[in-house]
Amino acid sequence: MDDIVNIMQPQLKAKNQYFDIFIQNILSENIECDGVRLSQILLNLLSNAAKYTPEGGRIDVHMYQELSPNGDDYVRTHFRVTDTGIGMSEEFQKRIFDTFSREETDLVTHITGAGLGMAITKSIVDLMGGTILLSSEQGKGSDFHIVLDLKISKVKLDDMQLPPWNVLVLDDNELLCISAVANLEELGAHAEWTQNGMKAVEMIEAHHREDNDYKFVLIDWKMPGMDGVETARELRNIIPESVPIMFLTAYDGDEVQEEAYSMENVGFL
Repeated sequence: MDDIVNIMQPQLKAKNQYFDIFIQNILSENIECDGVRLSQILLNLLSNAAKYTPEGGRIDVHMYQELSPNGDDYVRTHFRVTDTGIGMSEEFQKRIFDTFSREETDLVTHITGAGLGMAITKSIVDLMGGTILLSSEQGKGSDFHIVLDLKISKVKLDDMQLPPWNVLVLDDNELLCISAVANLEELGAHAEWTQNGMKAVEMIEAHHREDNDYKFVLIDWKMPGMDGVETARELRNIIPESVPIMFLTAYDGDEVQEEAYSMENVGFL
């Protein structure tokens, strides 16, 4: 997923599109599969999403796992690529996976493409024993849902664990807050979240009065109203500099660092 973000970021940034990845309920982080082909599936879907989503639109990837009907050696892994793009007619959805199939409307005549990508994507999913489902509506975007039963790798890595720290997550996107908190709780921390900078300041003050400061704070860099850097400066007036503040950003870290260099003990994710 990290590689895919790095590959797609310039294309999405050029169109000022919002891009987020939500990862939850991972039962096995290590799986055995053709990683190149899996990347090809996701990149095909994301490239199309970027191509057919207007400037300022949203593209999201959701990844989660559950027990596989193939037994304990496998894990069922779901990938969903959603967008707020131009969508597709019901008629075209029935033949989208055919070779050289492309919906010709006034909205897409200026967009280049031979219509091979989705046929190739479907072929790879079929060869991996998976399924791909499409839900779309013209003018409202598309949702591609891929389900693969992947073999669990026997290579064991040491589980990453955090101490039972109190952690605060601040992000204007509720789904990202829920995802981050779920992952932190799974790692052993106790996490709380809010979507509002002023509310975060209130929560920090309450913990500080109880002599129970958060061990670190995760803050989204770009937020409406009181942005991440402004919020971090407010927090630094309350919590000691020994408490790390980590900026969460889907953008180039260099942009964030320029604004945050004046603060002590700041990191970037």
